[in-house]
Amino acid sequence: LAYKLSMSTVEVESILDFSKKFKGIVVGEIKEIKKHPLADKLFIAKIDIGAKKIQAIYSPLFKINVGDKVPVASSPVTLPTGLKIERSQIRGIDSQGMICSDKELDIFYSKEGFTRFSSKIKAGTPLVDALGIKDVVLDLDVLSNRADLFSHFGVARELGAILNQKVKPLKIEVKETGRQNITDFLEVEVKDKVLCPRYQARVITDVKVEESPDWLKNRLTVLGIRPVNNVVDITNYVMVEQGQPLHAFDFEKIESMKNQGLKTKDQKKKIIIRKAKTGEEIETLDEKQRKLSKEVLVIADTKKPIAIAGIMGGKNTEVDEETHTIVLESANFNWVSIRKTQRMVGLRTDSALRYEKNLDDNLTTKALNKAAQLISKIANGKVAKGKIDLNFSKFKSPKISLDIEIVNRYLGRKVSLAEIEKILSLLGMEVLKTKDKIEVIPPTFRRDIKEEADLIEEIARISGYDKIPTTSPVGIIAPPEKNKDFEAEIRIKNTLKGLGVLELYNYSFIGEELLRKFFETSKNYFRLKNYLSPEHELLRKNLIFSMIKNAEGNAKNFDEFLTFEIAKTFKESGLKLPLEKKKISVLAYGKKEPFYVLKGILEALFGELSVKNVSFKPSLHKEAYWHPQKTADINFGNEISGVVGELNPEVLAKFNFKNKLAVSEIDFSLLLAKKEEKILKPFSRFPKIVLDIAVVVDEKILEADLRNEIVKSGKGLVTEVELFDIYKGHQIGEGKKSLAYHLTYQSLKKTLTDEEVSSVHQAIINSLSKKFNAQIRSS
Repeated sequence: LAYKLSMSTVEVESILDFSKKFKGIVVGEIKEIKKHPLADKLFIAKIDIGAKKIQAIYSPLFKINVGDKVPVASSPVTLPTGLKIERSQIRGIDSQGMICSDKELDIFYSKEGFTRFSSKIKAGTPLVDALGIKDVVLDLDVLSNRADLFSHFGVARELGAILNQKVKPLKIEVKETGRQNITDFLEVEVKDKVLCPRYQARVITDVKVEESPDWLKNRLTVLGIRPVNNVVDITNYVMVEQGQPLHAFDFEKIESMKNQGLKTKDQKKKIIIRKAKTGEEIETLDEKQRKLSKEVLVIADTKKPIAIAGIMGGKNTEVDEETHTIVLESANFNWVSIRKTQRMVGLRTDSALRYEKNLDDNLTTKALNKAAQLISKIANGKVAKGKIDLNFSKFKSPKISLDIEIVNRYLGRKVSLAEIEKILSLLGMEVLKTKDKIEVIPPTFRRDIKEEADLIEEIARISGYDKIPTTSPVGIIAPPEKNKDFEAEIRIKNTLKGLGVLELYNYSFIGEELLRKFFETSKNYFRLKNYLSPEHELLRKNLIFSMIKNAEGNAKNFDEFLTFEIAKTFKESGLKLPLEKKKISVLAYGKKEPFYVLKGILEALFGELSVKNVSFKPSLHKEAYWHPQKTADINFGNEISGVVGELNPEVLAKFNFKNKLAVSEIDFSLLLAKKEEKILKPFSRFPKIVLDIAVVVDEKILEADLRNEIVKSGKGLVTEVELFDIYKGHQIGEGKKSLAYHLTYQSLKKTLTDEEVSSVHQAIINSLSKKFNAQIRSS
């Protein structure tokens, strides 16, 4: 049975055989009790366990008398709790076994916590026979979409479909033997019809609350439910049978309605289903005081909450031995509300476990009537005439078309119409035939059935997954398409790491305090609604601020370092959502000139990515945090793609730095757009000729323009241009600067002569003089 369930419906996690669980534990009759001679708080009992008599030492936690018949574990034996009982000596006296309490047996059987057996039961009777729980239990791992399987009847219905047998219907017959109508006792008002789409109730009088009969206690015990009394046990029994939670209130403890003009004990009661009020509290049945928020749905009388809806009842209306009249509740609550309430009040119960799975609101009637029937039979209650039924549910099962050809195509085999019809009917579905298709209406307890694919799955699993033919896949196996952006990012990271730059991972959030240090306001920043701290309140528009803050922490321990980060920034887009743009930021800190160190790292990166036409020009960025003279725009061709520079001294003074710092930020997408594939060229086998040139030009002329002109005028023979000296001073005049270069000449085809190199070198000098009014400076 476990195999069939696991292969078609739900995984059976374990099979619990109570005969094995209580192996070695029997009923023992106490023949003699005497005090332990060497221990004041211990007693020695001689016990008849049928086949033999043993001696056990025990502590009188429970009062045991001669003649009592109690559970005894005769050594050697392992209790259900895992405790191993071995023959031993306690203070010099032999102990050959143990008298076991309910806790040690892992059962909830008696109120005392210690089970005593009838004198009719013979000593030596196995415990499972004495208790009447010689059962086997299947522990099912039910998925949340199958609310119908959280009941024995639901599992029986599923087994009926698997075994091709019809399920016996539940026999429910309520005899309303009470003299009065329910309306004479009770009025119900549902204030929140969304959170409580259905509420049913019955009133039962003359109830005799006492211990449940053995058969009922046994059923609950094997399921791990502690028996309480006959009324509470019946509500639990019906819940596990049908999957519908129930609750019983003591009628007399519910607040009476005012201005009825009746005697107090006869006054009509009112139950209100509403949300909790501010400051309301309730003591639940577990004897814990719980504060309620406005979002919690409660069952209340005219003055106070008497239950947390769908979770647990209140101590103030608990059914006990003094109870004579009960209100039996069977309701349906919004599953999302129940799930939230559980977390709010910190309470998870068997009722809530079922409600949170989106129960069928049609379950309430059968469960209410079955419980009323059992209470009438077991507790001698008289059911008042009629019931309260407030139904606000709008759920209607969909009508789903099912194409037989599609079923056969999906299953890979032919399934007859008769087989499909039988499977769906056994699962409780209504099947309507048409010419080419059938139309299926799922039952209200199968709310997971919404479309044709769901029906096909039902047919597949019940008919047997093993019947689906095995076929090999046919098709072209191709390698997955590469994500070029991701590969490029990895390449960039590896290149920077190879240059000694460490990668950072900063938060995407910053705070207003940090912005103020950079002369910025939060006006155009996106603010988080649920930020964790003021430092993480805003989405950052650039990576620079986070990089500087991070560098301040690192500068406490290191005199120089290089760091980088690749992450998204968030800017205004004109829409509700921000425009996300990935950026690269690289930072250099140290005693040397960090600007030139950083510029060199960026040039190495651009070279590795084969980005052409890169130039550094005086920055057009107007942000106040940049240094006015030591900031440059990074241009890819004529397009500004980033910025590199030092910070404004006023900004830098707000941070704790001992050395200089430079930082850059580049648009990631623009960098990738300019990236080219590397073309490998043969190197020249011919010797190089290196000549120096020093030119004096106006200090406003860009070095990059001079370099470009040198390469352009070099007629393809200039392979390297290295700037090795910059000079400003009175010797060359005010407003001038001198730049000295090493020029490397080399040909791929031949060895260059001095005359050829001199000719090209002179052409370069002439071009620089003409275009930039450059003066050649002699050594």
